[in-house]
Amino acid sequence: MDNTNTSQLDAVKDIIFGQNIKEYNEQIAKLEAQIQENQANVTKKIEDLKNNLMNAIATTEQNLIGRLEALKEASQQEFGRQDNAHLTQEDFSNALMDIAKTFNKTTK
Repeated sequence: MDNTNTSQLDAVKDIIFGQNIKEYNEQIAKLEAQIQENQANVTKKIEDLKNNLMNAIATTEQNLIGRLEALKEASQQEFGRQDNAHLTQEDFSNALMDIAKTFNKTTK
């Protein structure tokens, strides 16, 4: 199309739709650009939040694993200490027998 046809087409549009159609088209184009920009910003913020959350979860998981390992080790040490501190029934019986023998020897 040449400039004459284009200008005639613009004149027909102005008659049919009025002079404001150009302003409406410009406003719509600006709004579409703003929507795309806002969408990109929101998508980036969501991605950042996701990454922060995943890092926080990983850190919490490592912290929890460390605490559980420390608790496991402390529990095993305590069980070992308690096992060493208690006499078995056989040990107790042997100790009583030794005391009885020693007592019998001293009283004779």
